Amino acid sequence: MRSYHRVLFCFMALVLLIFVVSSPAYAKKWNVYPTMARGVIQAVIDAAKDGDVIYFNPGTYDFSTAPTNRNYENGGALQIVDKSLTIKGAPGSIIVGAPVIAGSTSIWMTGINAFWILNSDADKDVAFDGLTFKTFMNGIFAVNSNGNRNYNVGYPNLRNLQIKSCTFTDIYRNGIAVEGEQGNLTITDNNIEGLSTISRLGLYIDWLNEPGNTQWQPDNTLVTIKNNSIQNFLGGIIFQQASNVEIKNNNISTDSNPNYDCIGISFFGLKNSAKVADNVLFNLGQGVQIWGGNNGPFACMATGITVKNNDLSNIWNYGINVLGDLAYSNSITNNTIQMLSPEQSNAIYSEGFNNEYKNNILGGYGWAAVCLSGWTDPDSGLSAFAHNEFFKDNSIAGFTPNPCHYALDFYTHDNTIIGLKPEQALYSDNGINNNFKRVYLYSPQSTPTHMSVSSSKVSNIIKKGGTKKVETL
Repeated sequence: MRSYHRVLFCFMALVLLIFVVSSPAYAKKWNVYPTMARGVIQAVIDAAKDGDVIYFNPGTYDFSTAPTNRNYENGGALQIVDKSLTIKGAPGSIIVGAPVIAGSTSIWMTGINAFWILNSDADKDVAFDGLTFKTFMNGIFAVNSNGNRNYNVGYPNLRNLQIKSCTFTDIYRNGIAVEGEQGNLTITDNNIEGLSTISRLGLYIDWLNEPGNTQWQPDNTLVTIKNNSIQNFLGGIIFQQASNVEIKNNNISTDSNPNYDCIGISFFGLKNSAKVADNVLFNLGQGVQIWGGNNGPFACMATGITVKNNDLSNIWNYGINVLGDLAYSNSITNNTIQMLSPEQSNAIYSEGFNNEYKNNILGGYGWAAVCLSGWTDPDSGLSAFAHNEFFKDNSIAGFTPNPCHYALDFYTHDNTIIGLKPEQALYSDNGINNNFKRVYLYSPQSTPTHMSVSSSKVSNIIKKGGTKKVETL
């Protein structure tokens, strides 16, 4: 009997030992306070283990004396290196940096990044929740870069990143910058504000700058951007070669008036699919820009994008702007676009192909409600011709054109325009084999007296403007 009890006791002890060894350690909460020096807080981050929480108690954390970086260089006031952590702020916790100290534009500058994240093995997860960032060059900088201004290359960095319920104010460059993430990116319920549109980008999400684009964001991962307010940036949300993107219920705007330069949402290439829905874009130069084409060593397709149920108002140059010879098979439906510029502006502009535009409401005034065009570059041999574009049941009754509602120039062919039956929409056609139904040929004799440029000249202006927008991102 004694032998039996001894065996049973040993067995239970072994089971308990196995349970203790195999059970995950409980996450630890590390409290930090405004009275702590920045170096002490960094030491806390360095001591934390995977899964731990760094909790910023209420108060103002002064990081104004932190080391500075050039805008493409790695580094930050606080650094998270190869750890899975949650950085959580109590109500009233504010992290303050300092104005940039060099560089007069949003492109070239030196300043402080609040947080820098480095995980080149891409096997860690980082989350931010409830923090306030004020007066930084970059708020959250999840970038592993070579720091070369002439040829900046980003490398794989981090697995999953979540940023929610944070506030960014007085940001000089990018509110949130992410490059080379290998897992899911979730950005929700944040307030991100720049400095009266001299700031660069609210959200910068980039997988482009690596020859071949072979190792960025696996196709089964997700980018989710919802319920954010983004104000006063040259670009609200900018993507380069992302996958599986959802942008929903965001508010993107600027305070300046008039505003010709700022872009609300831009896709610089897309690997597979994106949905842009139920966003409000206000007082911008461009609402949504889609670019697909050749750019030096990179060929970026932009296909599979759905732009639906968005409200665009006070737009000065282009509402929906589709650029490049590889922008195709996208769906633009049920959007409301209100334009404000009487001259070189379009609610919808395209030089792509096989895109579908249905049930959009185009209002305000501009050069044309819809312009289809293209370009040729004799130096590179590249070209783009709007063709096989399909328009149906788009309402233009509230749009005052200069000179007509649909303008198709000599770069176009095989497009289809089907208007709403009750409307008297006018079109001009200088292309080949374009098809029209329920729209009416524009007569040059009825040209308004304020029209001052020809169709071909406007086409060239639009081409140059579109190319410039892509380059400045």
